[in-house]
This record gives sequence, C-alpha cells and structure tokens, in this order.
Amino acid sequence: PAPECDELCPPLYPSDTYDLRCVDKVGKEVSCTEAGHGTILEYTCKTSYETPFGYKKTLFCENGKWDRSTPVCQPVCGKKISNDAKPTIYGTYPNEKIEYPWIAAIYSKLKDSFENVCVGSILSQTVVLTAAHCVTNDFGNVLPTEDYLIGVGKLY
Repeated sequence: PAPECDELCPPLYPSDTYDLRCVDKVGKEVSCTEAGHGTILEYTCKTSYETPFGYKKTLFCENGKWDRSTPVCQPVCGKKISNDAKPTIYGTYPNEKIEYPWIAAIYSKLKDSFENVCVGSILSQTVVLTAAHCVTNDFGNVLPTEDYLIGVGKLY
C-alpha cells in the first residue's frame, strides 16, 4: 500500500508560560512542530501561570488545522511571578529583582517630562484602580487623561 500523507498543522513551540507535548494518532510522542492529522497536543502552564476558566488544555490537529487557537496561560492573580535570577551590582551585596504582576506605575506630566506619582492595581487589560488623589486636583476635579502614562511589567 502507498504511504499516507497527512497535512501538517502549523508548528507550535513551548513558550515562557507553557510547555507542550504532542502524541500522534497511534499514541507515539511526536514533535509539535510536525503534527499531522490526528495529533493531540497537551500543554501545561508553567509555575505562577494557569489556564483561564473554561479553556481546555488540549488541541487536536485535523486536516492541517488546530481545532482551537494556541495555548493560553495567564499569570495567577495575586501571585508573585517567581524569578530564579539573582542579579547583582558589582561591589555590593546581591540584590533581588521582584515582580508584582498586578501593580501598575502611574506617571504624571510635569512640565516637559513624566514623573512617577502613584501606583495602581491592574484589574483587567484596560482598567487600573488607584487612589482618587492620584488623578484629581486639590478641588477634586479629575485631571486630563493625556497628562498621565501607565507603566506595567517593570522590575523593582
């Protein structure tokens, strides 16, 4: 009999947030970069990450297409992302980078530059909660949004 040719699904690679494992239709482990029809991809989220509620941790390759989008792992809410790296400044004691993924820095325009004036908590991709005095004047009036910048993902 002639060999069977399967159309391959687009290659998928491990990321900073998840690891992958692919098994073909006969149960043999295969590379997720060469997944043919019938391949099942299982992914696991790395430490400090989780699959959002309602997401499945498997994908199925059918006729050259994965049955759903790429794996999704998001930071665990309220949990500090671990960082094994211990950077140091020459001639000093070791310092430690600390990540707090729920914190946003709030910068206010002062003359020709922006200065860090407050912090806030990230509630969603578009909402940061902060104290009222950070964004109002002495009379309680909200200041223009163009006078502010939000910084996220910084290491302290």
